[in-house]
Amino acid sequence: MAIQDELPKSRLTLTYRTEIHGEPEELELPLRLLVLGDFTGEKRDKPDFAERVPLTLTDKNTNQIMERMEIHAKVNDSENNTYTLPIRNMDAFVPSEMPRFIPSLQRILEGRKRLADVVSVLDNHKKTRAAVVSMIQNAEVLAQIRTALEPAYGKSAGFMDLIAKPKQLPGEESEKTQAEEEAK
Repeated sequence: MAIQDELPKSRLTLTYRTEIHGEPEELELPLRLLVLGDFTGEKRDKPDFAERVPLTLTDKNTNQIMERMEIHAKVNDSENNTYTLPIRNMDAFVPSEMPRFIPSLQRILEGRKRLADVVSVLDNHKKTRAAVVSMIQNAEVLAQIRTALEPAYGKSAGFMDLIAKPKQLPGEESEKTQAEEEAK
């Protein structure tokens, strides 16, 4: 059998069992789909169905066809702001692409990046970490921090409690826990 006669594994085929001249045979047919629809998200005047030309979609021309179709999606956020997300190519389905078009997501990702930078500094600099721990353990300084951050975290009062009382890592025991065990 020649290489040209073999189908690539990525191609979907249908196996059709039939009888030809009384002999059972299996035929493999390529799976082909015709998809009809308006994926642009807009109402446009379209030519009659008989006048439309089908597009052949392959792995090599998908992005060009998507660009030509001018596909976009409209999404709303929790504050009822509407954003239009252009879908120009397959990369538009990568989650990191969405924040480019939604300012509130851009701000969240920027805040996340800044928080990661702060955590990195705390992990790598003992003096900075010691200074932050001493501020958190000082009730007066902690009250000042709470007051300063109150507009930012609003009703999420538990937020500061999580910072002020970090969870213990597995295997770590606090002095209080050790004292309780000794008392028993």
